[in-house]
Amino acid sequence: MIGGVSGLQSESGFRSSFNDVALILKDENERLEYEIDMKKKNKMNENNTIANKQKLNDKDISGYEQGINKTKQNNNNNNNNNNKSQQITTYASSFATESCQMVRDLTFNSNTSVAIAMKTSLPRQLVTFLKLVSIQNIQIPHISALCNLIYAGSDQHRHELYEMNVMQVMSDIIRGCDYDISEKIVGGMRNIVLSGSRLEDQAQEHPYKQVLEKDGVVESVFIVGFGDEEDQGRRNDQKKP
Repeated sequence: MIGGVSGLQSESGFRSSFNDVALILKDENERLEYEIDMKKKNKMNENNTIANKQKLNDKDISGYEQGINKTKQNNNNNNNNNNKSQQITTYASSFATESCQMVRDLTFNSNTSVAIAMKTSLPRQLVTFLKLVSIQNIQIPHISALCNLIYAGSDQHRHELYEMNVMQVMSDIIRGCDYDISEKIVGGMRNIVLSGSRLEDQAQEHPYKQVLEKDGVVESVFIVGFGDEEDQGRRNDQKKP
């Protein structure tokens, strides 16, 4: 037994389980990337079809009006391209969700199992997975698997996760998720920041400060923590049983 988890009696058993989950998430990430790519191409084809129809409609319009319509069409296409990622909806497979549940259970309050997991490709695959699944479809097991690595990890483990851009990924999620998930994320982010402060002399600027400010992570946390009354009301409603 390691960290209170029964059924796996050796470090090699834990490592094998984490490697298996990493492979599952790798396949899941490849599926999600392919799905996103295909949806982007379909959207681009739709935009091209609309543009071609517009060209046919413009045949009988004066050159001046054609120029105006062409400019409007180009602007619309640019806006569509910029918003593609927001328009694309992706879902995690049940197999991936079950795998995250296993990671959550194995790493709960277990420094030893987290240390083993951090030696595998699991953390990086998990971070990529959370980037690819639509924010509104991220579930508690998904985020708990990551946050457990933070909670039970050492300062060095948390720094490694920071270098995987975990803070940026969690910052994106926190602005669109429900209360229970945001609560876990804030706790995880706090632990990473506290560990980072121990890496440098207290008199020096926090080593993560400039990067987190530049990437909008600090702003995201403040918006969630001190949002407007409507947002706070929504989160309070979600908190009620």
